Parts: sequence; C-alpha cells; structure tokens
Amino acid sequence: MLAVAVVAVVMVLGTGCLVIASAVLASGRARLAADVAALAGAGAARDGADAGRACALARQVARTNDATLSTCSLEGERLDVVVTVQPVWWPAVAVARSRAGPRS
Repeated sequence: MLAVAVVAVVMVLGTGCLVIASAVLASGRARLAADVAALAGAGAARDGADAGRACALARQVARTNDATLSTCSLEGERLDVVVTVQPVWWPAVAVARSRAGPRS
C-alpha cells in the first residue's frame, strides 16, 4: 500500500513539473519569436517598407516560429510587436513584447 502511495505522489509531482516546464518553454518561444519578428519588420521598414508590409513580414516570421502576432505598430523605422504562444499543458497563453529599430 505504501508503494502505491509513493508511486502516486511521484506521478503527481512529475505531472506538475511537466506542466510548469510547458509554460516556461512557451514563454521562451514567445520571447524569441517576438524578437525575431520585430527585427525582421524593422529591417523591412529600414529598407522602405510601409507599416502594412513590415507588419506582414513580422506576422510571417512569428508564424514560422509557432507564434501568433497580436499587435504590430511602426513609428518611423521602429517596430513594436506583441506575440503569443499557446503552451501545450498550460491554460494561459505566453505573451512577449519586443521593439526593434534605431535608437531615438
């Protein structure tokens, strides 16, 4: 009986660790996707793209990194993005913001 209880506790703790790891990994993926998307969009803006084209490129880069672009705004050559990533075993989405462009 004690062995069954120990196995149950180990399984519950292991499952909890997997759930937390899922959230942590999604957070890292969201930060990476936001940074890369912002850099891609700001690079396009620097090369003369308007806000629509720069944000479309940022959206494509975010999607390539398994993220969803929530917001995108361009001021001059500076691009601000917010992306989300849905963790596998966590109910809330991971959100990350990033800004790229020349210093003001």
